[in-house]
Amino acid sequence: NPFGLVETPAEGEEDPLDNFDANFRLLDSSELQFINAGNYYARNTWSNCNKGMVSLVSKVLSSEELMKDFKVELQVVIDELDKRAKLFLAEAKEIGLYTYPYMSGFFITIPCNNIEKVIEELKKDEKVYLLSVDGGVRVAICSLSMEDVKGLAAKIQRVISKNS
Repeated sequence: NPFGLVETPAEGEEDPLDNFDANFRLLDSSELQFINAGNYYARNTWSNCNKGMVSLVSKVLSSEELMKDFKVELQVVIDELDKRAKLFLAEAKEIGLYTYPYMSGFFITIPCNNIEKVIEELKKDEKVYLLSVDGGVRVAICSLSMEDVKGLAAKIQRVISKNS
């Protein structure tokens, strides 16, 4: 039935509630703690927004001074990502490593074959960790320092060429 109510069993059928006490027990504290943690995690993941973050954004948006500071900090991050991307793309172009067009953002995507083999070999031999995407690999420039970006295109090119 649409309301989830237990219907009265037909004559001769076993009533599922007859054995209710046999299947019922109180939860111990560790089980209850686990259920409560799961409920809390689920609510914060799928249900409610983060009250602290909402308060912070509201405070920043309502203050000209804080908004100005935020824009300055944001530009610093954008400029840093831009420097990393320009370095990687210049080195990639110099050695003939093709990349998909990059406008801005956290990732640069490189088409390749044998994706899993390329990823595993880079991880094992170069300690370089790339992300798998359909038809290629993705470099998370947001997670790298300028020192880590320097020479990275050549490492990737070497492994892609070897596995093509």
